[in-house]
Amino acid sequence: LPGRQRTAPAHTSPGDPAAAGPAGGAAEAVVAAAWLFPEADHRAHALAYGQLFLSNLYQPTDAPFLGKAAKLIGGYRDSPHRLDVRMDAVQHIGCALLGIEELLTGARLPGTRP
Repeated sequence: LPGRQRTAPAHTSPGDPAAAGPAGGAAEAVVAAAWLFPEADHRAHALAYGQLFLSNLYQPTDAPFLGKAAKLIGGYRDSPHRLDVRMDAVQHIGCALLGIEELLTGARLPGTRP
């Protein structure tokens, strides 16, 4: 919206303002919009998605709470309050993060854009 700044992603699950899983696909669209329409300042919104995703990255300190911890390190949980992982969400989040890296560095990276 013109004149309105966004500081956090608008796409979340009901009752869970920090849900990364369902936001993965939306983030890919925002990253694409940042490339296609640089004058519209979608970049800040894309970077906010990146912060959301990085805050939901599994860490080695999560290991005691996970059944097969070694298989999940480097994955993304759906939210900070649930330990579940959806493979399709991880794929969308990974692609969005690659696109965000390209936005930040300006380098053309494999797999970031069609």
